[in-house]
Amino acid sequence: MLNDTKAGRLLRWKAGEKPGPWLLTVFPTNICNLHCKHCWLQGPDGVDADKVPEVPDERLLELVDEGREMDVRDWIFIGGGEPLLRGDVIMQMIEKIVDYGANGTLQANGTLLRSKYAKQLVDLQWDRVNVSLDGPTEKINDDIRSAGFKAAVKNIRYLSGLKKERGVMKPEIGLYTVIHSQNYDKLEDMVELAHDLGCDGGIQFTTMVLHSDHGKPYVLSEEQAAQVPDHVQKAKQRAEEYGMFNNFDFYLRHDMIENPNEMNRVDTSVHPNGMGHALCYEPFLAAAITAQGNMGPCCAFWDEQSQSIRDMSFEEAWNGPYMTELREQHLVTHELPGYCARCPSNLFCKNEIVRAEVHALELAEEWQQLSVIGRVTHVASKGLSSLRSHGPISALKRGVEWALINKHSGDELKRVNQ
Repeated sequence: MLNDTKAGRLLRWKAGEKPGPWLLTVFPTNICNLHCKHCWLQGPDGVDADKVPEVPDERLLELVDEGREMDVRDWIFIGGGEPLLRGDVIMQMIEKIVDYGANGTLQANGTLLRSKYAKQLVDLQWDRVNVSLDGPTEKINDDIRSAGFKAAVKNIRYLSGLKKERGVMKPEIGLYTVIHSQNYDKLEDMVELAHDLGCDGGIQFTTMVLHSDHGKPYVLSEEQAAQVPDHVQKAKQRAEEYGMFNNFDFYLRHDMIENPNEMNRVDTSVHPNGMGHALCYEPFLAAAITAQGNMGPCCAFWDEQSQSIRDMSFEEAWNGPYMTELREQHLVTHELPGYCARCPSNLFCKNEIVRAEVHALELAEEWQQLSVIGRVTHVASKGLSSLRSHGPISALKRGVEWALINKHSGDELKRVNQ
């Protein structure tokens, strides 16, 4: 479906269809060669990774075929542990994903991104590699991540150099950084590091979710949290000078910094109807497969009671009772599972971007269903309300903006329905 979009799939759910997920996140393993103090494995949901029976290689390769049938457009390989500890089967999966035309990201700690895998990723023209570094220096990064800075930097440089040598653009290389008490005032330095390493995929920040006492020394104090937007603004300015992709605008908001463990608080009152009322779109747009095979909606998911792809097909699990109940909770009852509170801030913000797109499409859909008299009445009502609330000049400005948004949404709705 050339005109397929995330918002379009949500409207298909609204219409009673059951499209497959746009995104599939795979946790290949919970075993890791680092011991990061802010990792979920350090918390109460952590597992004895050596004792977890991982999904066999053969089943993971079958999963790609099933994902193709379900029209999965994006894949992410992430930890859990370190994905490249199962690098050979991941490369086989990536080859199959590229072959059917989907996109994907490999999220790794960079220490195992050696020449063998770097060459394969370039040969396959994989879309993106994100490397997690949480400090601009070895001391800061390795204090929270236990080790890895030198190896990661060396391997990123190698991958970047290999791309230049072969004259190719893929895979894009990005840095992924958790804001914490030791790096909050060095965010501009993280941008400099990304630029120096040739990270043409830019840099993204996220806030730290506290999983255990090991992470407490790295939680921002109130004073530090209050300073973060200023440091983010400086980092944003530097990133823009380099033309570097970033998600920094989210972190100019104090609420994004102050509530990293409460990302499930969403005000849906401004979207009282339809899909806009859903607390989150991950159960409709995404699936995540844990190392042992359980399926949930996202990277924050952890529930051993969910369906497993060891016992059934991907499609059966996607349409099974666990995911079906999740959709009901997010759209109707608003009774969310506990892991929603641990939603990473960058995922939360992406969800709100989709919410705005969905709301715009729903408004356009309603507009197209109105008669001429209904449209005139609707515009007059909105105009009068805006005039009372904002005055004539602001009301005129808001009216022009609304008209442009409505036109764009209508064009998008036509594109989705083609």
